[in-house]
Amino acid sequence: MLNASQCSVDYLEAHETVVGRSITKRQTGLIKKFVWQTFRRAVYEFHRIRPPGPDRDPFLQQQVLLNGVVHPIIFDVGANKGDITRLYRSRFPNSVIYAFEPFPPSYAQLVESTREDSSVFAQPVALGKETGTIVMQVNTSSATNSLLETEQVAEAYWGHGQVQTISRVEVEVTTLDDFCKKHTVEHIDILKLDTQGTEIQILRGARRMFSEGRVTLVYTEMISAPTYKGQGKLHELLQLLDDHNFSLVSFYNYCHRADGWLLQTDAIFVQRP
Repeated sequence: MLNASQCSVDYLEAHETVVGRSITKRQTGLIKKFVWQTFRRAVYEFHRIRPPGPDRDPFLQQQVLLNGVVHPIIFDVGANKGDITRLYRSRFPNSVIYAFEPFPPSYAQLVESTREDSSVFAQPVALGKETGTIVMQVNTSSATNSLLETEQVAEAYWGHGQVQTISRVEVEVTTLDDFCKKHTVEHIDILKLDTQGTEIQILRGARRMFSEGRVTLVYTEMISAPTYKGQGKLHELLQLLDDHNFSLVSFYNYCHRADGWLLQTDAIFVQRP
């Protein structure tokens, strides 16, 4: 697809061919410059006056979908250092948030960043399809740490210094069903998943909560590029959520490689009535 500047130039070049040489090349250049500058001003004004809407802001979309829920229960699974946890607090001031982060250094930062918030409960465990212990791959970027091993071809998609494993650590893992039963969590309004390829395993460990209709909304990362061994595939995630009576709302935060290859995206799903 042509971008706006190419479309403008191509139109003028075609128009000049039709009318012949009735205008000089200098005049043509001035017209092209005028059209492009006008277009850029129009685009700037459009974005300046148009506030981010639910179609572009997944957190605003979640606010719209949970309108009327006074004290939402939010599970931030894969909380890392707490950035999204704090964002949820700003968007849902009266919420109770359970933030899960099994990597000890990131967990320590999560606790520190939320220590003054008495309604955030940091959990030093991972969620998965079964309860026990598991080895976590510690990567060059803590945001890419995963319970899954890194694919050999991952660097070709993400570049150097992102997903290379530098060490490993054993962490505790439990299922969402077991955690909710132990902590008497009857309902989850938002289940946010960002666990580097294990999202589908977490969903499989939540059969009771899903089958009993105890989860309202799922906001999940979906990795499409081959990054982790055994990562959930897009069609598997879509099928599993559909089987659990969830409908897709929209996709957000597309991440592409320079050549246009889709690496990952986020998506919101809501439980059907």
